Amino acid sequence: MNKGNVNRQIDDDATYDHVIKYTGLFGGVQGLNMLVNIARNKLTAWLLGPVGTGVISLLSNFIELLHHSTDLGLCFSSLKHVSELFGTGDEQRISRFIQTVRLWCLMAGLMGMLISMSIAPFVTWTDPLNVFIISPIIGTLTVIAGEQAILKGTKQLKTVAVISVLSTIATLVITVPIYFIFGIMGIAVALLLNHCAILLLTLRFSTRRYPYRLFSSLIGEGRPFLSRHFSAGVPMLILGVGYVIAGVFGKGAEFVIRHFILEQAPSLEQGEVEVGLYTSGYTIMVSYASYIFTAMEVDFFPRLSAAAHDMTRSNRIINQQIEVCALLIAPLLVCLVLLMPHLLHLLYAQSYHNAIPMAVCASMLMFFKAFFGPVEYLALAKGDSRMYMFVELCYDIAIAVLIPLSYSRYGLMGCGIALSVIGFLNAIFVYSLYSWKYRFRFHTRHVIFHVIQFILLLTTILAVMHGVTTTEKMLKWSVGPICVLMSVFISFRILHRETTVIQTLKQKICRKSRS
Repeated sequence: MNKGNVNRQIDDDATYDHVIKYTGLFGGVQGLNMLVNIARNKLTAWLLGPVGTGVISLLSNFIELLHHSTDLGLCFSSLKHVSELFGTGDEQRISRFIQTVRLWCLMAGLMGMLISMSIAPFVTWTDPLNVFIISPIIGTLTVIAGEQAILKGTKQLKTVAVISVLSTIATLVITVPIYFIFGIMGIAVALLLNHCAILLLTLRFSTRRYPYRLFSSLIGEGRPFLSRHFSAGVPMLILGVGYVIAGVFGKGAEFVIRHFILEQAPSLEQGEVEVGLYTSGYTIMVSYASYIFTAMEVDFFPRLSAAAHDMTRSNRIINQQIEVCALLIAPLLVCLVLLMPHLLHLLYAQSYHNAIPMAVCASMLMFFKAFFGPVEYLALAKGDSRMYMFVELCYDIAIAVLIPLSYSRYGLMGCGIALSVIGFLNAIFVYSLYSWKYRFRFHTRHVIFHVIQFILLLTTILAVMHGVTTTEKMLKWSVGPICVLMSVFISFRILHRETTVIQTLKQKICRKSRS
């Protein structure tokens, strides 16, 4: 395949319709995943209560912290290199580099597992046996991340979607029965079995096109095989260093926050309850809303990596991603904020009521992320790991300092306010830095609509918070629905003007109605 043809194809694909197409694919997948996760969280909350939710949060955060500390940044660095090689069309080089990715992921995974096992006896915030049980998860996550990068880099996006759906279902099927039988004592085992199932599912699909020949090649070639793939993986490792450090600080900051909340409580059980409330509020507003960004990033980062050498094309790709993100996330956030009290009671339990103010106040973070999130990927696409590390480090320091301070003064609501303030400051910081460093330019043609969406979201937040802090609900239900309708109308109007998606849907509906 001619490289010029590849570039033209990428340029043609970088349209609103292309972005919406893959957002629709992975948005549907993430929507299904969210529904399954909602059912799992509801059952978990019912079976384990806030204490169990807090224990799961602490163990999961510990797993993520160790995983990001030991995976060498392979998930992003390998994706960039595989995407670039796939653009050349050279199958031999692609297959050879995929074996390099798998070798490094296997080594990094084993290293992470051994480190976790070695520190298990020194853990004091939970039973050391729990840490020992979950140690293999560190290794499985690194191998899974490598296989996911291979699938995304070789444009097997539908396969990624299938794996995502099956993994979510497997999580529900495996964890809930264990929680029902063993309660809190079964959390560590449930997490381990869940990740083992996801690993098997991922390998089942990822090895169809590029078989896993790592062990046969290692036995057949021995030392030459190792030395060749060690040297081939060095550039990937160098790029991943910044991502590793950023990931460590990010998960470390989250761990500091949860540990601070735990220590502030008068008893361990009360601390676990507070951590559970913080986690539920964060999950429903930040994690669930992030599904829409996850749906876009699967296609976005490989395209940006392929165009990173051309700043004009990079600017166009990033701005298109920002506009689509903002158009889709704004109505979603307004709806989530308006329905937040009911969603928390529905998805968790009545005992999680105190998490409502935090979740509502944190919604602004996701609005601002629609603007700075796509821009942050530019450093990784260009291979500038130091810049990415610096930006992420500044963000992590901010949340590790401001959220505990806000919690100590205003409780859980202070955590939500701090998250939104940090999101606003980070957006300004990222734009200023990337404009200076990479000549990034933000297109302002839809800025008036973004400002209106911001006002609608802020109005809904104030109306809902008035209803939470008082017994007067009239303001919420008179203002909130109007804001929702206006937000949906604005996004619908721009999507109708900029894409053919709405027209295509109308044509399909008309054809079906006639038949």
